[in-house]
Amino acid sequence: MIEGAVPIRLLGISGSLRRHSYCTATLRMLGQTIAESRTLEIFDLSSIHPYNEDEEGERLPRAVLALADKISLRRLARPAIA
Repeated sequence: MIEGAVPIRLLGISGSLRRHSYCTATLRMLGQTIAESRTLEIFDLSSIHPYNEDEEGERLPRAVLALADKISLRRLARPAIA
C-alpha cells in the first residue's frame, strides 16, 4: 500500500445468480488484480428474494438488511456494473 493512501473498499454485486456465471467470474478476477490499497467484497444475491412491499420496514429479510448495511458503508462510492 502506498504510504498515506486511503484504503478503498469496493462492493461487487453480480448480475447473475448462476454458480459459474461470467459476471461473478469477472468480479472474482477483479478482486485478485486490484491494487493493494483496495479491497473487493462480492455480495451473493442468491439469498435476496424478489421485492415484496409487504415486507418493508421491520419485516425485511436479514439478507436485505445485510445488503443495505454493505451499501450504506460505501454510500460515497460510485456503482460499477459487471
